[in-house]
Amino acid sequence: MAAAAAATSLLIRHNRNPHLLLLRAAISSSRALSQQPELSPDPTTGAPDPAGAAPLPPNPSTGSPLYSQNWRNPAAANPPSSLLPTVAAGSSFGAQHRMAAFYDKPDAAGLKETFAKYMAEQRWEDMKLLFDHWVRSLDAATGKPNHPDVDLFNHYLRANLMTGAVPHEMLDLADHMREFELEPNSASYNLVLKSMVADKESYGAEKLIERMLQTGTVPDEESYNLVVGLLIRQNLVDSSLKYLDLMLKSGYTPSLTVFTDYIQACVRSGRLDTLTSIIQKCKTADKIKVLCPQWAWCIDISEAAFEANNSKLALFALEFLARWIVRVPAPEKGTHPRDISCQDLCSFINWPASKGFWYIA
Repeated sequence: MAAAAAATSLLIRHNRNPHLLLLRAAISSSRALSQQPELSPDPTTGAPDPAGAAPLPPNPSTGSPLYSQNWRNPAAANPPSSLLPTVAAGSSFGAQHRMAAFYDKPDAAGLKETFAKYMAEQRWEDMKLLFDHWVRSLDAATGKPNHPDVDLFNHYLRANLMTGAVPHEMLDLADHMREFELEPNSASYNLVLKSMVADKESYGAEKLIERMLQTGTVPDEESYNLVVGLLIRQNLVDSSLKYLDLMLKSGYTPSLTVFTDYIQACVRSGRLDTLTSIIQKCKTADKIKVLCPQWAWCIDISEAAFEANNSKLALFALEFLARWIVRVPAPEKGTHPRDISCQDLCSFINWPASKGFWYIA
């Protein structure tokens, strides 16, 4: 030790940089590391699975678009472009209740039965959560993602409608069906139209039914009634006549509500010729038999027709009144409804008989 101290003292006196000398001493006194080569792990053998870890399911080749290439990552089941909301953990519905509903009957038919129960109980939020969880789950039999059909997706659309989804959200959800290789049908678009009716989106409803006609999705009776009724209530009578003609040509019947809306709009605006044309179209299509406005509106039509000297509309009004009269029980036993005379009809509607004789010959 004394010799080492003397040597160090001598070197310090002859070296101008004592810090460099101390660094060399520290390096030379460090323990040498082992330089023996080691073999790298075999790339063909993967890392050992952790103990107790469940095996991953097979990579689905087809099915839900929610499973992309990185299917091993659970976050990939909910891409940012997905329109389906993420299932919030710890929600009031409860994960255990969802899983119990799945594993009792995990197929689409079982889910429809569960939805039927929830619709009767008006559990719309639960329906949305249940559907969202189901499409992100794998089929136990095939190992592929669950794939809804059109009817099942329509249940999901209805649940969104009942929870206050706005028209553009409903339309986006209907378009999202194509990611599941499904085409929206008339029932799907009717749910979208109902949201537009609730928000009074007449322009959007008109564009949507035009889109249905162009893409081959044939509107049904409900589709036409929704659009025509909305246009009438927005005082767009001329635009509604186009779809009324399409409805009648397709063999569909306007609802009594739509027919009454036409009467109200035309009588209040004085468009009696338009109202006469509408009634004539319904009569030509043999649909007028099931259409009869309320008694008060029959009186309003007849009064407006007599004041405007519109004999054809007045005849239609008296025909409507006659239908109401035959529904009234006969005053005497054995009296047949066809025994009601023109005098009885005019007195029943409180109208002078002299003005009514020539209308019913």
